[in-house]
Amino acid sequence: MRPQERRKKRSLRKKAFWSILAVSLILVVLGSASGLLLHVYSSLNAYNIASDDLIDYMMALEDGEYIDRLFAETKEIYENRPEDLRSLDSIATEEYEALFSHLVDEDYLEAKEILTKCLEETGQENLWLFFYEPSTSAYVYVIDAEADEYIYPPGFWLPQSDQDKIEAICDSDWKLEIIEADEWGFIGANYNRIYSANGEQIGYVEMDLDLTVFFGKVGDFLKLLLPVIILLAILLAWLTSRSLNKSIIRHITELAGAAKEYTARDKTKISTDTPSVFEELSLYTADEIEELWTNMTGMETDVKTSILRIRQMTAEKERIGAELSIATKIQADLLPKNFPLFPDRTDFDVFASMTPAKEVAGDFYDIFMIDEDHLCLVIADVSGKGIPAALFMMVSKSVLENRALMGGTPAEILTDVNAQLSKRNDQKMFVTVWLAIVTLSTGHVTEANAGHENPLICKNKEAYEPLVTRHGMVLGALAKAKYKDYEYDLSPGDKIFVYTDGLPEATNTAKQRFAMKRLEESANRHKEDGPEEFLKHVREDVDAFVGEAEQFDDLTMLCFNYRPKG
Repeated sequence: MRPQERRKKRSLRKKAFWSILAVSLILVVLGSASGLLLHVYSSLNAYNIASDDLIDYMMALEDGEYIDRLFAETKEIYENRPEDLRSLDSIATEEYEALFSHLVDEDYLEAKEILTKCLEETGQENLWLFFYEPSTSAYVYVIDAEADEYIYPPGFWLPQSDQDKIEAICDSDWKLEIIEADEWGFIGANYNRIYSANGEQIGYVEMDLDLTVFFGKVGDFLKLLLPVIILLAILLAWLTSRSLNKSIIRHITELAGAAKEYTARDKTKISTDTPSVFEELSLYTADEIEELWTNMTGMETDVKTSILRIRQMTAEKERIGAELSIATKIQADLLPKNFPLFPDRTDFDVFASMTPAKEVAGDFYDIFMIDEDHLCLVIADVSGKGIPAALFMMVSKSVLENRALMGGTPAEILTDVNAQLSKRNDQKMFVTVWLAIVTLSTGHVTEANAGHENPLICKNKEAYEPLVTRHGMVLGALAKAKYKDYEYDLSPGDKIFVYTDGLPEATNTAKQRFAMKRLEESANRHKEDGPEEFLKHVREDVDAFVGEAEQFDDLTMLCFNYRPKG
């Protein structure tokens, strides 16, 4: 079973609903998420601006001179602390705290109180002032405004390496760094620089905003929004798919049903009265559905017309095929084929074959006795292919044989036949002919050539070689053409091999021709064979060379072996 047959079929309506539902869900989620993100951004930006303003307000309440002095004293004590108090473990010892304890005076407590009250009144998490010590990469606390149980005294320090991050935040318009801590939840950290009275940066102030409640409300809103999104998406998908089903899907379903009915219809029973399965749908929707319906209705009409025409053409082809089969048999019967043709004659052996490229051929050969001592050999090739060539071939063969039986030399025979064929030859067809008359008692051969291939002669059991003569005009082309006889003698065992141009011009799939050189080589490989075996082996060589290539010309061959008594 093919993969598409194993798949579970789903209706177009269901596919449309689920597709629209997915798109609706995406759109609603994107819209809701965009709105939510915009709200979150706006809220956090308000926190960012408010915290920045709050820091400026709190620092404006402080005594600037005192803050400058406190930073300077804390930094001086930190930088000059004893060597044994420079480790991180030392900051929790009484000895280390004693270095900075004198800084916690009334001014310090007053400055811390200002910051603490601001935190309490605004509901913020914590706030502290510190400076960065590059020699130890540490944040050193100056004032910590947190609750007392978490407060860090002056001089408390923590190793840090994010100085560049704090500087970047101070330079940015967005100074709110959002941090999620396990102990406090979501915290928004805002940083600002602290400058001395002369404009020199002495440290930083950090305020932490409690954002846990804010993000909690966002989470609660999302929990409420999710089912609303799903319900909206389902409602939108249902409404859209219902509209699509009414305006599009229902009509496509009707077209699909009609197509299925048309496919199942027995095409062999279609007639001119067969009703249309598409036309009766009447889909006048004034859109592409109507255009599709119109095209399918027209297609059905065209297919029906084509089927009827093909049926008629098939019947005609079958009739022509039957007639061609009869013509092929008639043509084959015209050629000598019941070899040996002259079983009582032992002074020669002759064999011929013809393989047409189409149903009927334009090549022909003929072998007949003019009298008891003279044998006529003919091989010819009519121009063109198919039925016209076959008709001209039958006329040419008949005229040649009748004229040869009247006597005369080959040249005289060809001259008279050419004159007859040239009359009323409006189609300008012609035929190449090689004709020889062998005197069997002496081996004397007289031949004439009307534009045909040169024969190959094997004399004295040596190699086959072409007998090159001056050719006359092809028969049927020029009414007053003249032809010349050529004479030679055969010795016992000599052979004549004649053929049509289909052999040397046989072409393989690489577009290479068999050519005369290969033909001569093939003939000489089999020169010891009798005429029948000789033609068989030459044909096998040609077929092996041609391979899978299509035969495009008739293949006709004739071999004569002279073997007189004694």
